Amino acid sequence: MEATNSNIIERRRPIRRNDSISTIASSAAAAQMQQFTSTNSYGLPNDNQIIPTNSQTSMRFDNSEGVHVGNIIYHNYYQNPPEILSDKKIQENSLISSSTSESSFKKRNCFSSENKRKRILITVIVISLVLAISIVIPITYFLLTNNPSEKNGDNDSTTSPSTTYVTTTPLPTSFLIKRNEWNANEPKSDIKKLNQPIKRIIIGHTGGNFCNNTDECRLLVKQIQVENSHLDDIPYNYLIGGDGKVYEGRGFEFEGQHTANLHGTEFNSIGICIAFIGNYNVTSPNENQLNVLREFINHFISKELSEDYIIIKQDDLIYKSTKANALNEAIVNFENYYALQTVYRREEWGALEPSGKLEKFNKIMDLTLLSHTITDSCSSMSYCSQLMRTMQQTNMNKNGFLDYGFNFAIGGNGLIFEGRGFDNVGAHLKILNSKSIGIAAIGDFDKNEPSLEMLDTLVKFLEDAVKLGKLTQDYRVNGRQDFGWEGPGKNIMKFIREWCRYGNRTTPC
Repeated sequence: MEATNSNIIERRRPIRRNDSISTIASSAAAAQMQQFTSTNSYGLPNDNQIIPTNSQTSMRFDNSEGVHVGNIIYHNYYQNPPEILSDKKIQENSLISSSTSESSFKKRNCFSSENKRKRILITVIVISLVLAISIVIPITYFLLTNNPSEKNGDNDSTTSPSTTYVTTTPLPTSFLIKRNEWNANEPKSDIKKLNQPIKRIIIGHTGGNFCNNTDECRLLVKQIQVENSHLDDIPYNYLIGGDGKVYEGRGFEFEGQHTANLHGTEFNSIGICIAFIGNYNVTSPNENQLNVLREFINHFISKELSEDYIIIKQDDLIYKSTKANALNEAIVNFENYYALQTVYRREEWGALEPSGKLEKFNKIMDLTLLSHTITDSCSSMSYCSQLMRTMQQTNMNKNGFLDYGFNFAIGGNGLIFEGRGFDNVGAHLKILNSKSIGIAAIGDFDKNEPSLEMLDTLVKFLEDAVKLGKLTQDYRVNGRQDFGWEGPGKNIMKFIREWCRYGNRTTPC
């Protein structure tokens, strides 16, 4: 029987009575394999291959179900069947495939080598970057912390006072906070310059709040400037915070407004003032702060200092309601510290304000005139203060003076009281008021002998005046009686004539 619409024709042997289903299946499979031996490579029968079947077959089935009698026709349908290639084409494709595989293998090997080199190169680059970053970051941090103005940028609207107003020495500023870094306001007016090199460093405290970190200290320094807005600028040349940083105020070039006595002596022009931020009456500065001060003096501004510069306590120069006693105890241990004689300022002995404006000296004095008060002597602070107040009232009310007549007075116990101070012209000898410093010994020294304390204090006090720039180094001492007036009493005059500073000596000290 010929099957139409089929690519495969299969002939099965007759099913015998005793055949099992597996036997039938095996026979059919064998017959199918036999018929396919002459097919082409795609398993299709040749065009002329027809498998005949018997026309008649006798079959008997016992105890069987679902038996199919006849040919089984398989139809294979191909969607997009592949091109049937000739043997030559197959051979060419085989060569191409082989060549492609070999090329792919070579490429894979090549890529593998390249990948290996790339991995090595990437590893080297990564290691180099890590090393570079580990070096760059510390250097960058160091530069930024040394010069935060580069980090934050300068204010374009204003010129930094550090460069136009305060010109500091180029320094390794690891702990120096400049004006623009604490957001300083510009000074209200031109500031007078200090004489160079610097001969004196005044150490004091602000007397207010403490600060322990840089942010707090910056705010406090700014606050100090604002609170002193009646001045030209922040009072101090430098400040030291609890954070161990030095804060630039007016710098080393410009005169501050830190140490001036009302109606008395001002010391703003004699040197720079470094103030510790806080109240150091009881609390001592920490060791870090003291080390920073030493480092700042010895290395950062050493080129700006005179070889014989001195360090002095601010409390020795002016009256302050809040003393820096704990700070002063630390300062006395510094190299170049200079101890001044104690002077009681006008506020301390209860002076009245002058009744008018006092005339200022126009130069440093080179002459000191001594006199005596012809009053009781005194040896205590309270009684000497009482005598000073009485004499001031007499001078102002009876003599018509604007203030107490002398620049200074010395008590019997060696205590020194400030009258008009070193800067204001006195009223002690009319012809020489504007050319001399007048000093009165409290008591009557035609009758009484001066104490050794009084005389010793007098000598040291005048030497202090030289150190502070308030007397010339070649100053002379005279008594008023040398110019035809009374005083200082014969007993003090005897001492003066033996002094090498005596003005009438032909051979001075």
